Amino acid sequence: MTNPLAKADGALRSLLAGDACTEVTVAAILELDAPPWSAARSPLGGTIEATQRRSAARENAAEALAHHTAGTRAELERLGLAPRGGRHVPFVTVRGPADVIRAALNLTGVVSAALDA
Repeated sequence: MTNPLAKADGALRSLLAGDACTEVTVAAILELDAPPWSAARSPLGGTIEATQRRSAARENAAEALAHHTAGTRAELERLGLAPRGGRHVPFVTVRGPADVIRAALNLTGVVSAALDA
């Protein structure tokens, strides 16, 4: 098994090596269990219909992304973390004690993490 700290950037690794109770804010990239959106793009244009299509496409992509990261987000919440963000990209921020952040790095759905200033 890979060392979960390998998912952390250098600054975060250094911080996690210290006091387990230190509060840490982390930016994490989540793994997608499938591509959340189609590669098809709606044409740009100034018509109301084109604008509505683009808006609907963005909303559909956000819903698909939420579906494909829901499992990892739920696991983060079970650890007592409250993931924020991630509506349009598989990227969330969480804040918690260093020992809980280390546990989060063990989740298969967390691809990488960096200390968030």
